[in-house]
Amino acid sequence: MFLRVNDIIACRALFFIMAFYVGLWTIRIPTIKDQIQTDYLGIGYIFATFAIGSIIAMFFASKMIRNTSCRIILIYSGLFQGLLWLPTAFIKNLEIFMIIAFIFGLCFGAFEIALNLYASNLEKREKKSMMSGFHAFWSLGVLFGSVATSLFLEWKISFLNNILVYVIIL
Repeated sequence: MFLRVNDIIACRALFFIMAFYVGLWTIRIPTIKDQIQTDYLGIGYIFATFAIGSIIAMFFASKMIRNTSCRIILIYSGLFQGLLWLPTAFIKNLEIFMIIAFIFGLCFGAFEIALNLYASNLEKREKKSMMSGFHAFWSLGVLFGSVATSLFLEWKISFLNNILVYVIIL
């Protein structure tokens, strides 16, 4: 017998999981900085390439969703994000990290648009306002991702193992 997850619970979980990534990423900035032997300007370049990728994806997300579905975009962009995380513990070069960040941004931007459209469609279907509740799960995800990663750092758990935990959760 299969467990069918309620659409609302699934949407909350997706908001939480993607924000958990944000908590992981932001707490690990010093680790990444040291790993690729760059300064904070280099980290700024990584964030800029991520943001550019996200913005580009957001321009094309509605067409991608129309041609497929929210579900397909959520599945594939989530899967690609998990796969893109795996090599990050081994990247030693700023430019390569920027390329990964750009591709990650493309996936993240598409995921964000699809997830918010999915949430909006749920609101329409249920005929009630739920967006603030979904975004509360985003905030909880950032909180839990940050706390978990802070604990991993305190317990000296490697960046790779930290990433593996994220990918398993995703």
